[in-house]
Amino acid sequence: MAESRARPKGLPLASKSLRLSALALSLALLACGPSNLERKAFLPPPAAAPAAAAGDSSAPSPSAQNHAPMDTKVFLRLHNRSDSLALEEVTVRLPHDSAHFAFIRPGGYSTYFAVDSAYRYAFIQAKSGGKEYFCQPIDFTGETPLAPGRYTYDLTPVKNRDPEAKVGFFLLELIDENGHP
Repeated sequence: MAESRARPKGLPLASKSLRLSALALSLALLACGPSNLERKAFLPPPAAAPAAAAGDSSAPSPSAQNHAPMDTKVFLRLHNRSDSLALEEVTVRLPHDSAHFAFIRPGGYSTYFAVDSAYRYAFIQAKSGGKEYFCQPIDFTGETPLAPGRYTYDLTPVKNRDPEAKVGFFLLELIDENGHP
């Protein structure tokens, strides 16, 4: 007579795949951020930032300006480290905030945007030369929020080895402009 194996009590057999699906969905939702697709808290770049070239529309799409106190907000901007690729339709998503930029020229900077909380990396998506570029964080578990102040996300677009590929990614480096350790 064949011996039957006893199944542990508790979750059904499909529970592992369901848990993995739920985890994937949670991570996707975390990466997408909230539905507030435009922020209203923006500051102009500091005087030391390079001037925008004529025709550079790297200003964020919201028109309202909020000059919040520096000691309560995190101010972020993007720096396109490429010397040849212009970034278009740039989206930055953090767990509770997002910002959009129409265009950041090669070597250019976006304007600063103010958020309540940010981390050393973010979800970033942009288009350039018919390709989409991404920086896709897994999650922010264990990360410490940035202290209030000014920061720059340095973006270096990395082309896919396959010239036919329509997707690339960003190398992202956080530059602390406040002298924090």
